Amino acid sequence: AMAGMDAPMMAHMPPEAMGGFDASMMSHMPPEAMAGMGPMHMEMCPPDACAGMDAPMMEAMPPCACDGMGPMHMEAMPPEAMGGFDASMMSHMSPEAMGGMSPMHMEAMPPEAMAGISDPMMVPGDLDGDGEPAPGWGEGADTGGSLDGLAPMGDMAAPMDPLGDAMAGPADPMAGDPMSGAPAFDGAMAAMDGAAAANMAEGMEAANATAEADAAAASDAPPDDAPADDVV
Repeated sequence: AMAGMDAPMMAHMPPEAMGGFDASMMSHMPPEAMAGMGPMHMEMCPPDACAGMDAPMMEAMPPCACDGMGPMHMEAMPPEAMGGFDASMMSHMSPEAMGGMSPMHMEAMPPEAMAGISDPMMVPGDLDGDGEPAPGWGEGADTGGSLDGLAPMGDMAAPMDPLGDAMAGPADPMAGDPMSGAPAFDGAMAAMDGAAAANMAEGMEAANATAEADAAAASDAPPDDAPADDVV
């Protein structure tokens, strides 16, 4: 009965119907009927049924059908069926499905099919496994060259001396020697010096004036032992 199946019939068949397939039924299906297979058909297909596939059937299968393939499907697949594999089919294979491949599968696969391999580890910045770098990933990451695409990490030109910095103590908030070098501090000290000098000069001048007044008063006063002018 499977010999009369064609691509439209396969396309219209509910995926869950594939659960009744076995290797014998698969081997009797015309290769062209595989053109109607989708990823859900492959996912619902018992792995043992894949043992009935051959290279012409694989070649006729749409690449998207490989999205439903798992490691057990690959394990049950006859190595010679891999002769119908191509790069587009390989690009739809999940890494998990590739875990079911054996050296004989790889040996029977056409070399050009390897062009479809997309290993996330081979694509820098591929975080979601789609074979493309994540949005915003820099050109340096794509090419393995410079780090132009990365965010700047600050000025690294200044040498770092943790021991010297620790011994030096905290930074001076006045950005200079507390006794000199700071313009505001120097100006204040100059003003204080000027005020002190002015006060000292003023005090000396007042003291001198007082001393001179006392001396003048002393010279005009009569001596204590001088006789009085009035005679009684």
